[in-house]
Amino acid sequence: FVARSTAGIHGAAMGYTTVRPAWPRGLTEDWDRFEKATPGLTDRIAVYNEIAAKGKPPAPHYYLGVIGIDPNLHGLDIGTQLLKSFCDLSANDRLSCGVYLETAKASNLGFYERAGFAETGRGSLGSTTLWCMYLPHGPR
Repeated sequence: FVARSTAGIHGAAMGYTTVRPAWPRGLTEDWDRFEKATPGLTDRIAVYNEIAAKGKPPAPHYYLGVIGIDPNLHGLDIGTQLLKSFCDLSANDRLSCGVYLETAKASNLGFYERAGFAETGRGSLGSTTLWCMYLPHGPR
């Protein structure tokens, strides 16, 4: 989802549906080279994946990977609208039981909690905390 006006792009949200898409082969090869060339990245990703695996719901769900808003436009409900659009898409998918995400910013917790998300786990990535959050759908 992209929030835009005639003045430009103001924010975006992206993730995937109940089926995680495969990376294109070329991108997979580029990532493998990047990971090998970046000291400690493989171990950090392994810790991230371990934390996330404990916080993810077992039922099929949508995953919100990224949501971002132009910092000059915070407080105008653009992020709320993007999040609602993503959650609505999930709620209208009979295969999805909710929306799952992770955040490493404590300042984001209130935003997600106000939208109905609850913490399902957390862990440490060095000096950074990773919070896992989930919004289950109500009866459909």
